Amino acid sequence: MARTLRELQVNLKAVYGVANGAFSHPDFVNQAGPASVNVMDANYYFDPRNPATQVAFETYRQKFGRSFSTHAIYAYEAARVALDAIERAGAADPEAVREALANTNRSEHILPQGPIQFDEQGENINARAVLLQVLDGAPRVVLPAQYAEAQPVFPAGGA
Repeated sequence: MARTLRELQVNLKAVYGVANGAFSHPDFVNQAGPASVNVMDANYYFDPRNPATQVAFETYRQKFGRSFSTHAIYAYEAARVALDAIERAGAADPEAVREALANTNRSEHILPQGPIQFDEQGENINARAVLLQVLDGAPRVVLPAQYAEAQPVFPAGGA
């Protein structure tokens, strides 16, 4: 789509995806080339300003030879939350672990949000998407400002 819009010289103020895994995937830039520039996506991601993020990314890169994907980031944090709950439960008893999960208040994470906490239905009450934009050859967090690694470009020009 991005390449077609560019080839047709469609002049849009922005190309914007909502939870579009393609637009915020690092391979999108390689596959779409110049058509990827300034494309935006609201999606779940990581906190690029957190020093712990860089440590986790480098550890992952050394072990697997590639960058963390969004799915890997959230699986990583889910495992850390589960391990924390098991440790706080003091046993592998399902009810104790469930109670520990319900009482999770984890601020040490690499997500662009407040502490990981769960409501009565088990939803992370502080989970939030960020706005990403392809800038300088990679998806970058541009909003909200507290997690931004770059300023958004808008209008973004044609795709």
